[in-house]
Amino acid sequence: MKKAIVAAAVSTSLFLGLPTAFAQESPPPEHPASEPATPPADQPAVQQAQDAAIAETTESTPQSEKPKKNFLNLPKGWSGAVELGLSGSDGNTENFNMRAGFDLARKIGLGSSALNLTYRHSAEGGDVTANRFVASARHDQRFSETSRWRYFISGVYEYDDFQDWRQRITLGNGLGYAFIEDENTTFIGRVGVGASRRWGGADEDWIPEGILGFDFEHKLSERTSVYAHLNYLPDLSQFTQYRLNTSAGIKIVVDPELGLNLHAGFEDRYDSNPGPGSQRNDIDYFLTLGWKF
Repeated sequence: MKKAIVAAAVSTSLFLGLPTAFAQESPPPEHPASEPATPPADQPAVQQAQDAAIAETTESTPQSEKPKKNFLNLPKGWSGAVELGLSGSDGNTENFNMRAGFDLARKIGLGSSALNLTYRHSAEGGDVTANRFVASARHDQRFSETSRWRYFISGVYEYDDFQDWRQRITLGNGLGYAFIEDENTTFIGRVGVGASRRWGGADEDWIPEGILGFDFEHKLSERTSVYAHLNYLPDLSQFTQYRLNTSAGIKIVVDPELGLNLHAGFEDRYDSNPGPGSQRNDIDYFLTLGWKF
């Protein structure tokens, strides 16, 4: 009813205002001295109707919201996070442990990309016991808005002072299928082929590898989510040799406004042929404080 009254007022004001405006543009008629010109009696009512219509239109029109910016001024579709964890002791026992990470993600249209950097350093009694850096990137391209299938391409660079090798690069591509993909849960299986190469060790040849794995993420609540990832990489030239990388963890949002969160998890890297003097399993446990932007 209110909108109908306002619409009627606007129509009336436009109808009555048109001749008024035309009259203002035309020279005023001459009146005899004995008959002074008088304004229309309903002019104040028309003006009030016009003001009410303008106020109603202004209230019903939402103000354009300015896009939120972050300290990196990332464009629309990009997001990122940094995290840091420290522990140590001094005195009779001296040790220091540090883990730092940086994540960058982009999701626009049918494509999504992710970059992850992780650095871990440990020292005990003045001697370095761990010094490892990993950079991984992957791009997923869905076939259509409704398709569960996607094509992926990935790359991983590793540097480790405590392996038979010093540097390793792993490249891969293949197909992924989303078994579950909604606002709370994502479960994507992957299959493909790739290759890896190591430098600084006994074997520096390219090794053809298969790819079989999955990515799982689930939102327990508005502030808590869990995840798990698995990648099985068999040597296609010798199936008894393989690598198995697994990770899992939980993220808890501490302050939604600042984007602060706690991240606890583990990473297990298994290599059936690690090289002389190296163990097959490497397991890292961590607890870090992160900032999402």
